[in-house]
Amino acid sequence: MSTSPSAPSAAPHAAPEPSGLDGTATYRLQLQFTASVLRRNVGDVTHDESLRSFEPAGNGLNWVLGHLVATRSRFLAQMGGAPAWSDAECRPYDQHAPSPADRCPARPLAEIWDAFDRTQARLLELAGRLTPAELSAPLPPGELARTRGEALAVMGFHDAYHAGQTGLIRRLLGRPPADL
Repeated sequence: MSTSPSAPSAAPHAAPEPSGLDGTATYRLQLQFTASVLRRNVGDVTHDESLRSFEPAGNGLNWVLGHLVATRSRFLAQMGGAPAWSDAECRPYDQHAPSPADRCPARPLAEIWDAFDRTQARLLELAGRLTPAELSAPLPPGELARTRGEALAVMGFHDAYHAGQTGLIRRLLGRPPADL
């Protein structure tokens, strides 16, 4: 008689229950939730605090929020929408760009919030009007996503990733955890 554990059964998994959300509705929900998390994590942080970065290779809140505005602006432009910032305004917040504390002058945090709010409204509007055919439209080769619909999913993940960073940075600044 064998004492090894039995193999798991190969019974089929039940299909997930339908949620009533399509891809664009899910993305809109992600946008709204991420904005709420960002506001709770960063809303009471001062501009000076936003410039603090943490070693090794940690960016401060000014860079993280600016980076979100930059990537959202470029995404909007790619999707035919109006970006909040020009390409030149986005460059200081590109991946691997110097920290705002290492350049003068850093963009004021209030100005970044204003631009974030513009991208938020424009992305919500864009996601609300894209048709299934537009969501299936291919993107140029070399992009992270193959279609506009996939690009929405990538942007949702990107925003959530950086929203999580803001919670950690908040704690590194000595602030209590946000009430999420």
